[in-house]
Amino acid sequence: IHIRDDAEARNAWLATLRRIADRDDVHGAIVGRTVRLLCDAGRIDATESARRLAAALSIGSTAAAKAEWIDGFLGGRGLLLVHDRALLRLVDDWLGSLDD
Repeated sequence: IHIRDDAEARNAWLATLRRIADRDDVHGAIVGRTVRLLCDAGRIDATESARRLAAALSIGSTAAAKAEWIDGFLGGRGLLLVHDRALLRLVDDWLGSLDD
């Protein structure tokens, strides 16, 4: 997320993304994407990403909301899982935690 060489602008951008990611009234695709951007920028770690992924894909969410969130998180590219081992591990750990 290097939109500028201005650290202050970058920090403001990332703080805005964090506020969006923390809201529950924003479309799932947007929240999923902001979580991914924050993770890629090192603003949230894998544990926090996993917690947010589990919450978004929990039983209380509709199938459509789950699909929107994961689509945003993956950026619409499931193939990304093949190339990003940390992301694959995150999704795989979540899948492994599900009850049969």
